[in-house]
Amino acid sequence: RIYPEAIQLFADGRLAVEGRRVRIR
Repeated sequence: RIYPEAIQLFADGRLAVEGRRVRIR
């Protein structure tokens, strides 16, 4: 079962990873 909270947390985590990659560059 997929919960809205899980989707939001997953999206936030993905954005955080992308943000870190951009900061590294």
